Amino acid sequence: MGAKEPVEEVSLAVNEWNCELCTILNQPGKSACSMCGASAPEAAYQTAEAKQLDEEEKARLEKEEQERKAKEEEERKQAEELKEQQRLALVDKEFEATQTFLKEATIEGYVFSSVETTVKTPALLGGLLFNKREKVADLHLKSLSYRHDYLANFYTQIKATGFFENKLTHVIYETEAACIASIVHNNDQLLQSLYPAHLRQEVLQASEVAVVRLPLSEVALVAQLSDHLSPKAPLKILVRGKNHDDEHATYLVGVELNERGKFLVSAELLQKELFAGVPNEQIQDVLYCGETQKLVVKSDSDFKVSVSSGELSLETIASIEGSQDYRIERGKLLVKTEKGIKAYPLQALKASPSDEDAGESVQKESLPSISAETVTIEDIEKFSSLLKGRAVAATSNSDSGKGRVDDTRFKRHFWKSDKDPWELQFDHKTSLISLNIDLTFSSRDCSNFKTRTVTNAVEAPKAEQVGPVNLGKFSLAPQKQSKQAESPDTSSLLPLIVHKHKGAQ
Repeated sequence: MGAKEPVEEVSLAVNEWNCELCTILNQPGKSACSMCGASAPEAAYQTAEAKQLDEEEKARLEKEEQERKAKEEEERKQAEELKEQQRLALVDKEFEATQTFLKEATIEGYVFSSVETTVKTPALLGGLLFNKREKVADLHLKSLSYRHDYLANFYTQIKATGFFENKLTHVIYETEAACIASIVHNNDQLLQSLYPAHLRQEVLQASEVAVVRLPLSEVALVAQLSDHLSPKAPLKILVRGKNHDDEHATYLVGVELNERGKFLVSAELLQKELFAGVPNEQIQDVLYCGETQKLVVKSDSDFKVSVSSGELSLETIASIEGSQDYRIERGKLLVKTEKGIKAYPLQALKASPSDEDAGESVQKESLPSISAETVTIEDIEKFSSLLKGRAVAATSNSDSGKGRVDDTRFKRHFWKSDKDPWELQFDHKTSLISLNIDLTFSSRDCSNFKTRTVTNAVEAPKAEQVGPVNLGKFSLAPQKQSKQAESPDTSSLLPLIVHKHKGAQ
């Protein structure tokens, strides 16, 4: 017999397996169950070559999975980058469009209203921007609220208890919010009157409330129907013009304040008359008198006043006589005609408007004309009402060489008089939202201006007096004379700083 061929030894490996008897999971390399001792099934055995192939296949699959995930991550990043680039391009495009819109837009009117609330929001302001090319009018509304740093001047925290003390009343509150609410609610006038003392701080901050877009190709009127907003009394803003079909359109924008201090804004296209007996397209202007809480409506033919506060039923008080200037002043409608200034009290209304001549004899009174060369403190006080919700025009002294005053804590503004005091107006739009304004007057005749202004207000001060002249409600503070180039038309200016003291009577 021939020699036997040697038997090739096969290397076997035992993989992880479950016992068929006790179902326990046994670790790789164990040929017997660690629990019951049963032998591993044939399926648990694997040759070394087969195991190596399985491991190589597993490694290949893992590598492919990693490559797939890396590719997906790269594609995701590229997609996000592309999306961000598109977003930035859109932002740039919108920004450029906004810049173009604002450059082309004109300001057609302003909104200014005080706000009654226990939170720190004393005022609501806004402006109507009209873009003729786009044929839209945007009413931008913002709220002014006290900054925390400003309010912190009026209370302190007690270290021992952690409570908060109101410095004005010395009342103790458990929370900071309750203390601030008390200060704002009970001492609002004081907070307003102390603005100038804290001008180095930013007292107020503006927050966007809403932008109301109205489809108008022309704006003829912007008027607010009150000057105070509260949870019980919404603010109404009237905007009249022409739509894209060249037809008259009147919108009523409403701003409400809920109990939580949130603003709710709405807009309505009026289909019927807002004021009975006056077609909307004939409304030329609407004035609100804060003292009497009445509305004066100017139409094509006359002035009408609301019968009682808050009502929209009207009564005629004056007829239109040619080209006239007019405004509300101290509870009266002042109408400037060629014959002089006539005053129509808004409270003393007749029961029936049938006898116009008899009514005018009682209602109107002649007021003396005011000369631009003899502006007095009384005139300043009269024109301070321009700040109450009326559009006031703007140029800060910081942008002008006239009356420049450096190193000062107060902002100064020009109040120019080109023709007569009826046309006095601020050159700085922010004057509209400042409750304590310092006015810089300029005059071509410095000596006459100083002498007449001070003489008409109080006894003329002595020449050596350099401090402010205390006038109770106002004070005059002469500043250093500005040096300017002499020309045939101008001379050096003498700026006088006029401080209005809010608490004085």
